Amino acid sequence: MYIQGKLLMPGDDLTEVINIRSKVFVEEFRIPYNLEFDYMDDFAVHAIAYEKTDHAMQNNCTTEKLAVATGRLFFDGDECWLDKVAVLKEYRGKEYGDFIVRLLLNKAFMAGIKSVNINSFITSEAFFEKIGFVKNGDEFIENDIKKRKMTIRIANMVNKCRKHE
Repeated sequence: MYIQGKLLMPGDDLTEVINIRSKVFVEEFRIPYNLEFDYMDDFAVHAIAYEKTDHAMQNNCTTEKLAVATGRLFFDGDECWLDKVAVLKEYRGKEYGDFIVRLLLNKAFMAGIKSVNINSFITSEAFFEKIGFVKNGDEFIENDIKKRKMTIRIANMVNKCRKHE
């Protein structure tokens, strides 16, 4: 399996992002389309993960790849947020979500951002804690889904990496 990541800047074509989020959030989680897609899509940095198929790898084809995961990063004027992390159902458990989150965190931290927040689904808290996010608040409901704000600080991530040296 071959994974490729791509960052999309404001103004880039979001067709693949929209397709993934529509399948995951609108179809699977039943979030209304008008609540899933907002004006921040025009200002956010988006990430896409692609899987290159075994067939494509065997034939040294560089164009046969499938967009399987996405997420976005934006600054709301006060804080930096990572959100809309989505992995197509049939590709979950293959580290694509982790790849997307780390790609966007790298972008934020390289740009000098000191901390990044996410409003995590309660069911995804362990996933984000494994990366280094910590719970930062009480549970709340958004679009009929239980969530909690979580935060990761670059200093905590650096310390976590040092412990694994």
